[in-house]
Amino acid sequence: MNHLHQVMRQIFIQTLHKEPYPFQELIMEEYDYPRRIVKKSRQTGCSTTYALIALVKAVLLGRDVLVVSPSERQSIHFMTYIKKFLVTLKQLIPELIVDKDNSTELSFSSGGTIKSLPNQPNTIRGMACSDLVLDEFGHFLLDSDRDIVEAILPSMTRGISVTFISTPYGERGLFYSMCCDEPNNVIEARYTECRDVDIEPIRRSMDEMSFRQEYLLEFVGEADSYFPYELIHSCVQEDVKMVTSW
Repeated sequence: MNHLHQVMRQIFIQTLHKEPYPFQELIMEEYDYPRRIVKKSRQTGCSTTYALIALVKAVLLGRDVLVVSPSERQSIHFMTYIKKFLVTLKQLIPELIVDKDNSTELSFSSGGTIKSLPNQPNTIRGMACSDLVLDEFGHFLLDSDRDIVEAILPSMTRGISVTFISTPYGERGLFYSMCCDEPNNVIEARYTECRDVDIEPIRRSMDEMSFRQEYLLEFVGEADSYFPYELIHSCVQEDVKMVTSW
């Protein structure tokens, strides 16, 4: 176990009060893998683990980490994971200075930064980083997965560390293609390795197709779906806010 892995493991346990799952240990051990594809069941803590890795890289290695999520809500949620670990890291490093702290960005006296943004190619285009995390990449809608990759392609060709994380979402999109074409780069994070997940209530509450994709890591084809995926995508708006009047 290398030094940074030990540090991450200590922060993980101290913050979450539990031991990492086996695949979380592997992810932390291979924290600087140049290109990683994480195919995961829901509620397995993969995004949480990469939030910790992003923080450690920014603070201890002075790296510039960019995280891109399907929506603004999810990008802000990812940042809340990071800030939870930051509380623990400040206890371990009392002299740590946070120069900037808001819902989308953290910067540190060490020179490292973290930006957590929604998948808007015009915003991301040309943004420099040393580490890139694309969270729930399979759920980037309406070909925005391709638009995002095109927008950050110049950075990707400079040898940065890139991680694609997602549950499966149909036999479509770049995440599906990557999982098929790059099996040596894929880590599978299955709920069966999660000691504290009670799957039966979840199984009873979901239809078979959704359970197969979101927990059994299957890419379900359109033949198994009531509606084509592109039709479903065209009806989705990620950041709609509900307003209730009484």
